[in-house]
Amino acid sequence: MAVDEAIYPYRFSVLGYERAERFEAWRAEHRHHDISRRMRDVEIRDANFRGIHLDELALGRWRLVADPVAAEARLAQRTLRKIRRDQLDHFYLRLALSDSWLYRVGAAQVEVGPGQLALVDLGQPYELSIASGEVLMLMVPRDRLPLATAGLHGAVLDHGLGRLFADHLRALFERAGRLSANERPAAAAVTLDFLRAALSGVPNALAQAQREIDATLLERVRAHIDQHLDSPTLRVDSICAQVGLSRSRLYRLFEPIGGVAAHIRQRRLAHIRAALLAGIAPRPLIADLAFRYGFSSPAQLTRAFRREYGCAPSEAGAEAMDDAGPQRWLQPR
Repeated sequence: MAVDEAIYPYRFSVLGYERAERFEAWRAEHRHHDISRRMRDVEIRDANFRGIHLDELALGRWRLVADPVAAEARLAQRTLRKIRRDQLDHFYLRLALSDSWLYRVGAAQVEVGPGQLALVDLGQPYELSIASGEVLMLMVPRDRLPLATAGLHGAVLDHGLGRLFADHLRALFERAGRLSANERPAAAAVTLDFLRAALSGVPNALAQAQREIDATLLERVRAHIDQHLDSPTLRVDSICAQVGLSRSRLYRLFEPIGGVAAHIRQRRLAHIRAALLAGIAPRPLIADLAFRYGFSSPAQLTRAFRREYGCAPSEAGAEAMDDAGPQRWLQPR
């Protein structure tokens, strides 16, 4: 890739180090990965980086020239420990310009060939092989992309829009250093819009990832609601604050099951019914249950209970107490 190296403000090269010092110098520049120490024995003939910030985006090119070595010696890992320590909350797009490289996400291993673009979530573990050649990289803050992007961890964007975006990255790197300070935010905005479009074109993946994320979030919120059914502060605002969702997001999650308020009411009524049917003497007072579970009066509870179960709470309780008579407890077990 023919570029004017001098115009990139972030530069690194091992050629300024003694041969014995090159590995540690190069390794220090890969702070977001744990590099296999077996790379110490590899002759690094050249390794350099050129990079630039475009508003919130970081764009750069790595070049490595090293002696051939077994794949296990070229391993770079992003472990849970590394994730907890550096807390990098970014997505990492990696475009192979020459040689192929391998990466592993869980049990899946993928080879990324020249011209292919892969997306990696720096908040999730992975491994990759360090290959000689050139790689373009783009770092994007997590909050600049759709929530479902995390579900594409390890995806190769090899569809039409993905390949077009790879071409865009090449052109952007060649010209980014000549952009004025006023032009860089606009270039970053265009790049983000293009990337979002490319991600939306991954066949079925983004929609499936969004469904999985929605299901996980819904279960989190439902668990939170069940843990706070008898809390007088169980309201939409408190749920949003505790779980970390916006009101609109919360409403969308619960829309398919009748809404968040209806769900809270149903869960409270279910707990009240369970208490009445538990067969424990003395029977809980309807008034106590009403005020414990957020109803303004016993009458309001009775109306809601009748709509839900077709009988008054006192009737459900009476049935349970009938079943709890001495003859029941004296039955052989």
